[in-house]
Amino acid sequence: MQSSGAPGADVDVAKMLAVLGRNVRDRELLAVLADSNVHLDQDLVLVAETAQAYLEKKGEGFSLAFHDDTFEDGVSTAPARDQLIFHAVFLYAEGKDGYSQYRGAIPGGIRFDNTRAAIEVLGAPSWHRKRDDGSVIAERWDLPEHHIHVTYSRGAEMPTVISLGTPVA
Repeated sequence: MQSSGAPGADVDVAKMLAVLGRNVRDRELLAVLADSNVHLDQDLVLVAETAQAYLEKKGEGFSLAFHDDTFEDGVSTAPARDQLIFHAVFLYAEGKDGYSQYRGAIPGGIRFDNTRAAIEVLGAPSWHRKRDDGSVIAERWDLPEHHIHVTYSRGAEMPTVISLGTPVA
């Protein structure tokens, strides 16, 4: 893959979506992540007392989320690393939660400079949440192969976080 030089531009989210739901030992998942300079053995952070693990690439504008389906709630240990399933990619706008802006292609043609109205090309959302003032804070589209969840800024209603993950059950 050729580099555009922009942080996050070498991350192929479409390829990552193709390996959602795979175990962290899956060779294809590991190859896709390695192509994006993501190495689970170095970067993965297990979160104690949850069934989650995260990998943050703040300089590249994205993070990845994993979960352990076998984890038992209430047990005060981190999830089993070899049981983790890849379940979501989070893409960030500049400055959101200390991230640089993700600069690569986003499935669905979404861009961080889109307004909420422009994102309506995805069709009617499956779910939305509003702020107390009635403005929309987030919307989700449930597609057969994955979901797209967009969190919007106040006022301009532009994306601040776009997550793409395993289909919502």
